[in-house]
Amino acid sequence: MSFGELRNSLDVPPLYGVRKFNVNSLPNQQLNMGEKVPCVALFLGKNKSSYWEDFRPRPVCWGFEDPAAVSGAVQALSEQNEATPDEPGNWETLQLIVQKHADIAVDTMVIIDSNLTIVQQH
Repeated sequence: MSFGELRNSLDVPPLYGVRKFNVNSLPNQQLNMGEKVPCVALFLGKNKSSYWEDFRPRPVCWGFEDPAAVSGAVQALSEQNEATPDEPGNWETLQLIVQKHADIAVDTMVIIDSNLTIVQQH
């Protein structure tokens, strides 16, 4: 499962796309349930809106042959998005999303608000 912020303007409240997807191989990374897999995302379909309509996560390890580069990406993402006393980091937020929305169907995107409540399903 992956999530990404869908807003493309700071003038609107944040909404997040959540997508569960199957991964059959993770080069240079463990393929275990619960493994932290850093992803980049393709955002699609702006259509004069302040939000992207869709996102497609892609594991970083698909683009690197060097295991150190994958480890570095996990470390960098962890440092950039560390939890604070007031707010969870990205890995912690993802864990909360997984716990709350484990029943999301594979290859379906849902949109959640900052309270992790589903506001739309695609």
